[in-house]
Amino acid sequence: MLPGKPVLSQLLGSLYEAAADVGRWEGFLGEFVRVMHASSAGLLMHDLRNNQHSVVQQFGLDPADVREYYNQVPEIQDIWTTRARRVTQTGWTGVSGQLCAENELCRSGFYNECLQKLKILHGMFGVIHQDLPFIANISIYRSTRLEAFEPPEVEILNFFMPHLRRAFQLHFQLADLRTRNESLQRALDLVLPGVFVFESTGKVQFMNRSASDLLARQDGLFCKGERLRADQPQESAALEFLVREATATSAGNELSPGGATFVSRKSSPPLRIVVAPARSLQLGTQRSAAAIAFVIDAAQRIRPRNEILRSLFGLAPAECRLALLLGDGKSLSEISQELGVSRNTLKTQIASIYAKTGASRQSQLVRLLLQFPGEANSPSGE
Repeated sequence: MLPGKPVLSQLLGSLYEAAADVGRWEGFLGEFVRVMHASSAGLLMHDLRNNQHSVVQQFGLDPADVREYYNQVPEIQDIWTTRARRVTQTGWTGVSGQLCAENELCRSGFYNECLQKLKILHGMFGVIHQDLPFIANISIYRSTRLEAFEPPEVEILNFFMPHLRRAFQLHFQLADLRTRNESLQRALDLVLPGVFVFESTGKVQFMNRSASDLLARQDGLFCKGERLRADQPQESAALEFLVREATATSAGNELSPGGATFVSRKSSPPLRIVVAPARSLQLGTQRSAAAIAFVIDAAQRIRPRNEILRSLFGLAPAECRLALLLGDGKSLSEISQELGVSRNTLKTQIASIYAKTGASRQSQLVRLLLQFPGEANSPSGE
């Protein structure tokens, strides 16, 4: 059974504040742990291909113990994560007993060498994003002094999963922008997707350069009375509903995670608009943002920056260039002609790219590249 609306609203407020301000994740996780009657929690990232794991944010865990745990993981099999890959997908929720019986767990090196030191016996998990071999999830833990998680707690986690996915995406998009520019407002002008920020009344408080360009084309989207509208009445109503629900959630009056909709255009593919609640997002005005919308134009190429590919996967400059061209959907022959490089050399580089990223084919690499914040790049990726 879900907690009352005041408790859920308070938790959602903390979650969307954390999405905009990394320093608030611990506060949200602490509130979540208390509602779940748990002992600790963490946001985790896994690269199963290379057996690499990291805790992005945590509450109730000693950082020194966590570091020691992850230093041991390459030698000690993480039963929960290894078995999760067989049964989970994005949005999956479940408890540790579904992955490994308690008596089996207690006999394992994973428990005796790792979990016991962290004072963890029971776990409950939600998969925020999964594109194997990569998994991002929230984990909530209980110690040996507490009972295993039951269906009522899983129900609460199920309610929060769409919010966690939205907040997690927003967190990484904003974090990437802040690393490029101390002023978030200036940084938003550098990215290709259109960004609209709304105040609590639903009026547009800020739009970046790409958003202004979209409105200037007068094709599909327009602003009327400082409110974002679509040419088609039905699509405009859907967009208005998403903004209204997102701002109401931010104000603590609703429990919606926002959502996505399409806006038709006369001469181009439809625009995809993703709307999410926002809290603690300051853009140089006196009023805090209440919602944010990202507008994706399928007619434009959105490509991750080379720095992301280098830091996350260790790609060399030539591999970054090739990965981006593969991400554009180009064939090996087209790339060979464009770069003046032999097909055999490209095949060697592609094998290296696949080994480093965990992709096994071009379509999987394309999906992987689309996960990261992007901007307009030259064909060479420089």
